[in-house]
Amino acid sequence: MTLPRLLLLLLSLTFAVMVVGGVVALVEESAPDLVLGEHTPGGLVGSLENDGPMDVLRDWDVRRARAWARGDVEGLGALYVAGSRAGVRDRAMLRRWLARGLRVEDLQTQLLEARVTSGSDKRIELVVTDRLVGGVAVAGRWRAVLPRDEASTHRITMRRVAGWWRVAAVRALS
Repeated sequence: MTLPRLLLLLLSLTFAVMVVGGVVALVEESAPDLVLGEHTPGGLVGSLENDGPMDVLRDWDVRRARAWARGDVEGLGALYVAGSRAGVRDRAMLRRWLARGLRVEDLQTQLLEARVTSGSDKRIELVVTDRLVGGVAVAGRWRAVLPRDEASTHRITMRRVAGWWRVAAVRALS
């Protein structure tokens, strides 16, 4: 195996461990009726009359994928509560990819199962099972499709801070 391929494999495996959120949602019908916020220039999710906790998670995941594709470390950091260990790890990982001249485009995760375990207008806790199903490592003209990963389950805590839904914590459950 060549060094670039080995590097890509190691980085993609590391990246897969950190993937949260999803592009395809399986929404639990018994999700609580919460008010989750309003649309802002940052694109936050509206009230639960139209949107729910899974929409908050999906929108967050889309913003995360955009930050990775742009190599936007600051934008990525804004998706997390200040001091969040998950945010620190995610930004460090993005910096390592960028230091090697790599970006990740078309990042997609598949949400296999999700349920809201608690929620209010300021905090949501979900148990999410997902896996990486899309993503392309890009360096100039060079492109490599990232491998699918195995499904993993996480407990994700999101908090509303200054009108923004941000990830406060991600804890692996499997």
